[in-house]
Amino acid sequence: MKKNAMTLFIAEDLNSQRVRMALAEKSITADVVPVDPSAPPEFLMELSPEGTLPLLVDRELVLDFASVISEYLDERFPHPPLLPVYPVARARSRMLIGQIVDEWYPMIEKMGNTVDDKIITAVTNAIYSIVPLLEDSTYFLSNEFSLVDCAMAPLLWRLKSHNVSIEEHSPLLKRYCQNIFSRDSFQVSLSEHDIHAGVLDEIE
Repeated sequence: MKKNAMTLFIAEDLNSQRVRMALAEKSITADVVPVDPSAPPEFLMELSPEGTLPLLVDRELVLDFASVISEYLDERFPHPPLLPVYPVARARSRMLIGQIVDEWYPMIEKMGNTVDDKIITAVTNAIYSIVPLLEDSTYFLSNEFSLVDCAMAPLLWRLKSHNVSIEEHSPLLKRYCQNIFSRDSFQVSLSEHDIHAGVLDEIE
């Protein structure tokens, strides 16, 4: 069996899921290899001594950090584009991705499998603060699916897996969640744990 030139090493985390969504949106063929971050294989540590996941290997190129990987994929495989063409719009998208990933992801991942009401409240209030961006567009900042949505989807899904249905209080967010969760790329990005959790059944 021929091995693909591109391999993506992933953990069961938000950043890995958003990169998997980008891969699927681009219909990129790659080997996706789950890794236990607490016990990474030796060859992976040779590629990335820090053990950062996700990690992309594309022939001789090794990339870590989800945002770097996502933008590399978008530039190497330009269709469909996942970032706006114009500099101002691209900058706004990157700023929102940074807010989602740098501020909100750590709070949710700190919570782990438990539910912390203070964290839930902080994250949901933050999400509600950007819901007005959906008033004039199907997705965040655009009528076209983008890397912003790749970043937002895992966050909303993690909340839903904790039985936090914040979209029920916002018709705009409810429409957005339905659009996002029904995309093929999102369903491909789910881990076995997500699939067997049964949350997906609630949105179909």
